[in-house]
Amino acid sequence: MAMVYAVCKCANGYVTEAMNAVMKYAVEKMKIREISTVYAKENPASGHVLQKLGFQVVKEVPYECNGGEIVTTGRLCRYKV
Repeated sequence: MAMVYAVCKCANGYVTEAMNAVMKYAVEKMKIREISTVYAKENPASGHVLQKLGFQVVKEVPYECNGGEIVTTGRLCRYKV
């Protein structure tokens, strides 16, 4: 399962709420036991959302944005049930 989301700067919790519902479905209905994701290090808002959802940072990794036009540092995160 792959997912891409864009965070609006409205800070109303919509992304957290939506991702929480997706994760609940994945765990309860699809029986997924681990979810991994990467976000760009210079995007702390995404990191904050993932932290609120229970993800833990595992390590820093190369991260490509805009179809590989930009290569930066990403943070690999995992959520384990």
